Amino acid sequence: MRVPSQPPNISKENQNESNSSDAQRIRFDNNFPIPGAKGTPALIKVYDDQEDFKLNMTIEFYGILSPPDFDEAFPEPALPDPSYLSFEPPEERMARRPPHSLAPRIHAISWQPLRKNPALPSNPNELSQKIVQVQANAVQLREELLSILERKLGGDRLAAQYLLYNLLSSVYNRASFLPLGNLPLNLFNWPREMKDLPFKMGTFLSNLVPKLHSISITTQNFNQEAFRLFPVKNYLQNKLETGQLQLSSGTMLLLSETELASGSFSPEGLKKLNSLAQLIKWQKVAYDFQHYQADFETDLNVLILSWARSILAKDNPLCLQLPVCYTSGEDFLHNLDSLSSILRCYVSLLKEIQMEQINEDAQEVIQSQFVEQRQVDPSVSTEDLHVWLTLARYEAMSRGDREVKVQHWKEIMEKEKERRSRFRDYLAKLR
Repeated sequence: MRVPSQPPNISKENQNESNSSDAQRIRFDNNFPIPGAKGTPALIKVYDDQEDFKLNMTIEFYGILSPPDFDEAFPEPALPDPSYLSFEPPEERMARRPPHSLAPRIHAISWQPLRKNPALPSNPNELSQKIVQVQANAVQLREELLSILERKLGGDRLAAQYLLYNLLSSVYNRASFLPLGNLPLNLFNWPREMKDLPFKMGTFLSNLVPKLHSISITTQNFNQEAFRLFPVKNYLQNKLETGQLQLSSGTMLLLSETELASGSFSPEGLKKLNSLAQLIKWQKVAYDFQHYQADFETDLNVLILSWARSILAKDNPLCLQLPVCYTSGEDFLHNLDSLSSILRCYVSLLKEIQMEQINEDAQEVIQSQFVEQRQVDPSVSTEDLHVWLTLARYEAMSRGDREVKVQHWKEIMEKEKERRSRFRDYLAKLR
């Protein structure tokens, strides 16, 4: 949304309105989900196509900024029962019609939804051309990015490959509430001396993805009522107070358990923890309306960093858990210039590929190998198959292919064999 960096000039007649609104500014900051975020909110008046808007969409508006006294000349239509206004609390009236100094009015002329990466062209033809260009060089770009990730992850090639899949993941469909394409990842077993891991990892990834938000999971944070993750309805002001997880699609959510010390979660903390676990599994954000809860779909790339297995991943078979074999690596903040704009476009553009159905030959191989896996290991479930198919999708995508082929499936089965073996060895050492 393009709005002025500063509110419009206010005449002397409106100075009282400006002064009286200063006390309300903190309250209106609640409209920003990210703590400490600054910006100019605006009331945008749209006259058609309102049914196309969805929660947390990123939209670019083009419109006319109206002067403070314009809306006074053209007031809102009267309510059916004017007597209601006499009972309307001042807080609700302020929330519904904030001063122009806090929320300028914009009359929309046109608008367009932005892609998950706003830097990508909005024109479909231009986008298709860029996708074709990246596909032609996908194998080379893939290897270049994997080399960088491998160095950052202490020489762990397997972890680099799974992190690449996580970066490429997105929800492309939903089947029986299951978000297809969702691929949360838990990387753990880091060297304990890497105290600043979340900060450095977040800084590194923010140079690769367009949007990233970090949350530190601690009992102190989660037990605080002011630490709000999910939107909560404020009935006094008759508005939703935003939470940190009210994020636009395509945002990378970096969750850190590295500061989680001994202690217990309060009922409020457990509620946040459980809701966060549900978000990771179902890609839905819970909105708290006090008397009831409503879930709204989202699409976030979830990466969890922890010393041991994540408390959020233990009961979620759809969350991949990978102990990192960190030997010696390059500092996350070193040589960030190596992340060229081409590599950033590689990740963003491949996510725009319209994948086709699985190759027929691959379907036969997948079916027969899954039956064999079940015979060898009865614990293998349909959830495992779902994860393998998702991984095969991103293996194909990372190479610029539009369909999953036999070689993609075999590549994933080899990686999964190594990941599961490493995970079993990690658990054996704990006994």
